[in-house]
Parts: sequence; structure tokens; C-alpha cells
Amino acid sequence: VYLSDASGASPLVYAASWWSESDVGTYLSDVHAPIWTNLMAVKAPLHRSLSCIYFGNSPALEARFGMPGPFWARHYLFYVNGRPLTLIYEAFSNALETYLGPNDRWTAPFGRLA
Repeated sequence: VYLSDASGASPLVYAASWWSESDVGTYLSDVHAPIWTNLMAVKAPLHRSLSCIYFGNSPALEARFGMPGPFWARHYLFYVNGRPLTLIYEAFSNALETYLGPNDRWTAPFGRLA
């Protein structure tokens, strides 16, 4: 999914998640609501484990975000009762600098985002 600001003009975040078929019905009762909203509704005892942070280029994201990379991204796992529940991947548009301020710490890419 692509997540946008209130105007819906350009996406700010690309997000994907992978679930076991047996968990989808239990934890995602409203597939149109954000994952976090669903998980809080069932009061799932969650733990999040950040697995990796990326900073790199992606022609596909450049086309979708409408701006050049490099982009920051991350993937993490949600665990419930010590068991892996879902893997989530998020990539962030540089347009977020409008809301968060400039990202001038890194000036050269050192990786490639799929």
C-alpha cells in the first residue's frame, strides 16, 4: 500500500506486510483499517523487533514517489506471545522532509532498494 498525506497528492510511504493465512482473520478484522488499529482492537500483546534499516536507490520508488532517491526504508517483525506474527517493510519518500525537516546527514547512497 502507499500512504499519503491528507491531500492524497503523492505517496509518502510504501508499506508491505506478509502474514500467515491462519493469522489474517484473527488479527486483521478490518482490512481497510491500518494494521496497528486492527492489532489494538484485539489487544494483541505485541513486541516489535527492528530487523534492518536501508538507505538506497530504487527506480520503482522514484517513479511512484515522483522524486529521486536515495530513500530510507526498514523492515521489522511483530511478535505476539513470542511468536512471529507479521513482517512489515516500509520505504519513505523524501517528501517527508516537508514535515520533518531536511535530511542532510547522508549525501551519497550506499545501497539499492528492491
